[in-house]
Amino acid sequence: MFKTSGDLLKYALAKKVLIKDNLFTIDEQVLAKIKFATDKDDHLKLLFDRANNKFKFKSSNKNNYDLHSLCKSRVVDPLFLENKKLKRVSEIDSEFLKLKEKYSKPKEYYIKFLERRN
Repeated sequence: MFKTSGDLLKYALAKKVLIKDNLFTIDEQVLAKIKFATDKDDHLKLLFDRANNKFKFKSSNKNNYDLHSLCKSRVVDPLFLENKKLKRVSEIDSEFLKLKEKYSKPKEYYIKFLERRN
């Protein structure tokens, strides 16, 4: 969702459908300006429809995709008190450290858009 919306906004700004000041208004105004311009720009319409879930899609691979997205992962490494000193769990638990390293890597997604939804 964030990637398709970002692509739509970048393209609309590049094509002067939007100006930066439009981004400080409400969503409905921004979307109305973009929607109005979709009749004149096929690529804008494609991006607008993707951002509005008008296409079916599937998870794909790096050899056949329409959209590539990296999602930052977040891992909690709590503090605790040991002998009056603050420490992180990963400092004393090697298994937790391994899990933290494994799950903190960014998630990578490849999406293939399919036919238009009815």
